[in-house]
Amino acid sequence: MTSSNPDPGPRPLRADALRNQQRILTAARAAFAEDGLETPLEDIAKRAGVAPATLYRRFPSRDDLLVAIWEQRFQEELDPALTAAADHPDPWAAFVDVVAAAMRMWSVEQDSLEALRRKGALMQSSGLRLFETLRRLLERCQQAGRMRTDLTPDDLPVILRMASVAVTPGRSETHWRRYLDLLLDALRAPADRPDPR
Repeated sequence: MTSSNPDPGPRPLRADALRNQQRILTAARAAFAEDGLETPLEDIAKRAGVAPATLYRRFPSRDDLLVAIWEQRFQEELDPALTAAADHPDPWAAFVDVVAAAMRMWSVEQDSLEALRRKGALMQSSGLRLFETLRRLLERCQQAGRMRTDLTPDDLPVILRMASVAVTPGRSETHWRRYLDLLLDALRAPADRPDPR
């Protein structure tokens, strides 16, 4: 006879394990930024002040570590924009805010973004949250006559990919924001486009 008890899911980390995880992520973010994504994981463990076995227990591979860093950065940079977008009275402004927040994050985490994209690891829970929010905003913008009616949710990943190309290492937000504005103008409904004069 099988138990009818539901699966309780993963157990929460103990306080010391949570501290070690945070130290590892902080050390990894700094090491990757300074020395590149190929920094040996043993060096990251040393930098975090933990044993290599502790790092590998939480993050068995470099990809696992990169995904965790991406999720953490997402929570810091994009989750606030997604939350604000849900209740924003202007769906177009909310759409612009979310895309700009994504590009701001990509400008900092460009190397890890490319590594995860190559490995097909971007559509984790964070990626799904981003595209679901943009899908809802797309529908709201079209209902309000603010966005082209021929756009579909399937266009969103391509649009974000186009936007991310403008992010160049070492260049300021002013640089990529110009190209983002040009791209966004092409998404507007014809009647909603600003006068170019």
